[in-house]
Amino acid sequence: PPVADLLAATPRGAAATEEAALARELDAGSIAAGLTLVRLWEGRRDRARERVAACRKLVLLAPADAGLLERLAAAARADANPVYAAAIEHVRHALLDEPDPPPPLLAQPEQPERVRLMLFRERGAVQEALALVWEGASHVFKREPAAYGVTGVERVPFWAPSPVARVYGAAARTLGISPPLFQRRVGGDITLSIALLQTPSVIVTGELPRPSPEFAFHLGVMLAAAMPGHALLCGAPEDQARGVLRALAMAFGPPSASRSGLTAVANLAEVLWESMPTRSQRRLRQLCDDPQRLAYESAMAEVRAATRRAGLFVAGDLRVAVREVALELELPLERGLGEAIASCPELFDLFRLAT
Repeated sequence: PPVADLLAATPRGAAATEEAALARELDAGSIAAGLTLVRLWEGRRDRARERVAACRKLVLLAPADAGLLERLAAAARADANPVYAAAIEHVRHALLDEPDPPPPLLAQPEQPERVRLMLFRERGAVQEALALVWEGASHVFKREPAAYGVTGVERVPFWAPSPVARVYGAAARTLGISPPLFQRRVGGDITLSIALLQTPSVIVTGELPRPSPEFAFHLGVMLAAAMPGHALLCGAPEDQARGVLRALAMAFGPPSASRSGLTAVANLAEVLWESMPTRSQRRLRQLCDDPQRLAYESAMAEVRAATRRAGLFVAGDLRVAVREVALELELPLERGLGEAIASCPELFDLFRLAT
């Protein structure tokens, strides 16, 4: 929230008026005003909470500045929040490209509802619409296990002693997301993919010699990708995913939306309309009232952001998450992680979560 909002209930006076003016400048993007405000509040217990908020705002304005992260960690300690301070120190080490292993995932408290709210609170209309599509019309898209080269034998139970199972069990427990996971034990590099089975599932291909933060990141991504609101975009071929979005616009969009298109899309639109219960039809008409929301590129950007947040949470390591996403996006890191985060929205989103 804006720092100025935190000051609204405080007593008025000359000092409070100055603080409020500085807070408004900080909210507008002034780093100088924010630094002045933080200095005014250092050592003041009555402003500990506001100091943390101001420092976090500064960090988001200048993510490449490790010194501002030090200020935020100090503010968190002054606010009697050592856990948050430790998390910020981890981020600072990441910017300095220094290893700082996070606490084991199995040591985390089991609060899956709060974790999902933190990771997926920005769920868009497309994700909700696709979840309703999977709920009402999964028979149109689901395939048999044999189509993915797996059987029940390859399914990995939580309690199995393998490295994959150890990461899977810990991640599913803390996220509260437990799609079936299969492992095809073949040679070559390890890969992960989504299978559109009766329940969207994750397939790991290859052998994992030992758990690693890189694997944990990608498994977290895939567990989130198997959620009903993400599975079609992450598991179907791109042309099919685009067709689903066009069919949604055709079936549930406003009358002004384009009804022209391929016969296959029109047929799918008819199937979706017939498959949805009345309540879902009403909600889909609300979600699809703006055809621009159903653009494939923006929908994929939303889903990728959500799944990468889950990957960061499972790995627990911002340095690893940033490097893996930068590799995926083919971004150079020669100028340092901080500069990359400041210039790339996808990396900045992870930094915002980590702070």
